[in-house]
Amino acid sequence: MSDGWTDVNKKPLINFIASNDHGSVFVRAANCEGHRKYGFFIAGLFNEVLKEVENANVVQLITDNAANRKKAGQLIERDFSKLNFLQIAQTRFASITPTLWRFKLLEESLRNMVVSNQWNQMREDATKTGLVRFRIHDDTLRSTMDYILEFTESIHEMIRICNTEKPSLHLIYEMWDTLLMK
Repeated sequence: MSDGWTDVNKKPLINFIASNDHGSVFVRAANCEGHRKYGFFIAGLFNEVLKEVENANVVQLITDNAANRKKAGQLIERDFSKLNFLQIAQTRFASITPTLWRFKLLEESLRNMVVSNQWNQMREDATKTGLVRFRIHDDTLRSTMDYILEFTESIHEMIRICNTEKPSLHLIYEMWDTLLMK
């Protein structure tokens, strides 16, 4: 998994995190200061990480939808297509996971809302309101959401704790150590 951010000194970094059924572990943060983050540069960083974690162990790379990340994904897929193990999944991890956590927190209230009389009396498009009701009560969607939340829990917790103006790198190191011990 990879995502870009800026450290407390305003240096551009790209994090690389490996995840499996047992949890997530930080692999490295690449300092990108002085580099243009074009697709070729990012693909080179991914290739270094793939070598470091032994690419035979990699089944998927997760990154965001930025054009440079898409280009990096195309280059990596081209380079590793013979191995037939790599899929590039693009997501907005930093915005989707907090949204899912919030949805989970409000799930019971949302369920109550879509079965209320006021919801039934909405003058909006009945197809849309019916779809919202269906989605909120959809067991498959809930199961998928629970899986994603379980898989990303440690990463989400790390982001939540470090989302501050105060120095927090020491907290990240402590969390990584804890994750490694699990």
